[in-house]
Amino acid sequence: MRILVTFAVDWEFKPWLRLGGFQPASANGRTFRAEIGGNDVSVVLTGIGLVNAVRCIRTSVDEVPDICVTSGLAGGLKNEYRPGEILAARSVCTESSSATFESDQRLFAAAVECGAKPVERFISSERVVRTVEEKSRLSASADAVDMESFAIMKEMSGLGVPCLAVRSVSDSAEMDLPCDFDSALDPSGRIKMARILGQVAANPRQVWPLARLGMRSSRAAASLARYLNGYVACCAGDKEKMDLVVHHVSP
Repeated sequence: MRILVTFAVDWEFKPWLRLGGFQPASANGRTFRAEIGGNDVSVVLTGIGLVNAVRCIRTSVDEVPDICVTSGLAGGLKNEYRPGEILAARSVCTESSSATFESDQRLFAAAVECGAKPVERFISSERVVRTVEEKSRLSASADAVDMESFAIMKEMSGLGVPCLAVRSVSDSAEMDLPCDFDSALDPSGRIKMARILGQVAANPRQVWPLARLGMRSSRAAASLARYLNGYVACCAGDKEKMDLVVHHVSP
């Protein structure tokens, strides 16, 4: 089975890079490949944001996969979701569109069997959601916020590929983010650490909140790596039971 898994940036993927034995599959450092549980697993690093996700999927995915898992870290929008907890969403949406894309029911059921907490919806934001107030507002329509799932599921659905949205919580609903991450992004959706350090130098009180976010994000990424390693192996063992029907559409 060919499985495509997406992350936004390399530090979300790094724990699974080591655990899964991935090897680079392109010169640009955005695609990786490994065999896990008999599956041909490809990872694409899309960059942060909806626009970058679309661009990267269209230019970096050479083979249409059998299934796609949009993955990475997310901000929790409800108090019960704690850092490091794995969430699987039944659907994804955005604020700016009335469209919704649903996770494949069989992939979703397998995700829950593997230990993910089932939630109704992820919302993909066009910018980093930083404050408790913003999270509270979004909590009326979603359980967690990311910046890529909607775009990826839209692209893959157009190719007839069954999808799953699964994320690990990095920052909980009651936690503000300490920096302006939007202004630290380069055009490809990668975080420029020099810009983050510049913000910290201008406001040293950000040091501890940023360090705390870094530690929580590292633990969340490690938790996600262990989960994904088990999940893709489960997909191989349950392929016949899931009876996935893949309707590929030529790119």
